[in-house]
This record gives sequence, C-alpha cells and structure tokens, in this order.
Amino acid sequence: MVAPDAPRGPDVVDVALDLDVPLGETLAQGRERPARRWTTAILVGMLVLVVAGLLGDRSLREREVEALVADVESASETVAVADQRITAMQLYLRPVAASGASTSGLAADLDGLVAQAATRGAGEVQVRLDDLDDDTVVPWHADVRAARAAVEGYLGTQVERLGSARVSDQPTEDAALAEAITALRAAVPAGDQRERLEAAIRELPGGRATVP
Repeated sequence: MVAPDAPRGPDVVDVALDLDVPLGETLAQGRERPARRWTTAILVGMLVLVVAGLLGDRSLREREVEALVADVESASETVAVADQRITAMQLYLRPVAASGASTSGLAADLDGLVAQAATRGAGEVQVRLDDLDDDTVVPWHADVRAARAAVEGYLGTQVERLGSARVSDQPTEDAALAEAITALRAAVPAGDQRERLEAAIRELPGGRATVP
C-alpha cells in the first residue's frame, strides 16, 4: 500500500533547476552576482573619493591664492611707501647736487642722506620677502607656485634697488615686475581676488603702466 503524500509545512521550499543548464554554470552565475555587487560598491566608493578630493583641492587652492593676494597687497604697500620716501628725497636733493656750488664732498653727503632712507626701505621690503617665503603651495598648483616665485624675485630686486639708491638714480624698466605681474594674472584670472590684485599692482613703482 502506498502512503499518501504528507502535508507540506510553510518551511518547505521548492527548488527548481533548469535541467537544460549545466549545474556548474548555474553555480558560477550565483557566485557572479555578489562579485558584481562588490565591484559596483568599489567603483562608487572610488568616485566619492575622487569628488571629495577635487573639492578639497579646490578649497586648498582658494586658500593659497588668497594668501598670495594678501601677501602681494602687503608687499605692494611697503614697496610703494619706501619708493615714495626715496623719490621725494631725490627730487629735493637733485637741484642741490646739480648746482654749480656742488662739490664731490657735498655730493657724497647727499648720497649718504638718500642711502639712509634707502637702507630703511630695503629692510622693510626684506621683511615682506621673508614673510612671503613662509607660505607654502602644493607642488601640483604650478601656476600659484610660479606666481609666488616671481613675486619673490621681484621683491629681491627691490631690496637691491632700494639698498643702493643714490641721488642721481633715474627710473628704469623693471623686467622682474613685468614677470611677476604676468605670473600673478595667470594664477588669479578673475573675481574679487583679481580686482584686489590689480589694485595692488597699480600701487607699485611702474605698476600703473602695466594695468590693461
């Protein structure tokens, strides 16, 4: 006598296999699904990291440019004041030096007066140059690094120029200034920071002639 089929409870699950598909292939497909999920998760995670990195780098560059513009503003003011002080003294003393009563001894005394003011101005600009050296820029922000290096070069030439000023000195074309301005405009192309930069450039000796 054949026993009737036993009732099946809720915990009994039918498992259907496609007999046309080999068992090994069926198992392989089952393993591929978790692998695809892991791959997707990894790609999404990498994308999030890339976006976060780009946003962080943009913020870092913004801080570097802001520091650069602030340094240029401070340096511009210092160079302008030192230059105006020396220029005013030169204009006052040149008629005396050019007079027929001028002697070699008097000329040396007049140069000594200018040299005192020049030494003071050179020292003030050197402080700004030292402050500029304290700032750092990451290697991959090449334009900001180039701008900072060009400004450092310009300030170095100003220290030398101011430190050796004499009564008879005349304004000359400043190649270091032109190089610094070109690099600064490349690193700060637009926006409020560019407006501040142009204002600082106008204050430099010879800077107004370079403003477009």
